Amino acid sequence: MIGILEDGRGNTAEAEANYRKALDIAPDSAIAANNLAWLLADHSGNLDEALQLASGAVARNQNVAEYYDTLGWVYLKKGLTSPAVEQMKKAVALEESNAKKTGTTPKPDYRNRLAQAMAKAGGKPAASV
Repeated sequence: MIGILEDGRGNTAEAEANYRKALDIAPDSAIAANNLAWLLADHSGNLDEALQLASGAVARNQNVAEYYDTLGWVYLKKGLTSPAVEQMKKAVALEESNAKKTGTTPKPDYRNRLAQAMAKAGGKPAASV
């Protein structure tokens, strides 16, 4: 929780340190792994580590759209557009399914990042989303 708080405050170094502490205490924490992966990818960190963390988060819980989105974001940052699009499509599908079940509106962030990935891959975002 402290990592999330520091991340929200824009204290990247403190957020990273706290996510790492959380993983030291609970190595199977998908939330801490996912959040650290996003932080590394979004702030020019070690993308290989970010990929390992994001892949682990997805493997531990395949029903969380955010984890697929993070994995896709890491792939995109690594310049791997095809797997980025694949993972982001999974995120969008899961988010839409969950929103339908709960009667809420899907978050647009996942679609926006999917559109970015598709554009970088040379696809037409609106046609395939």
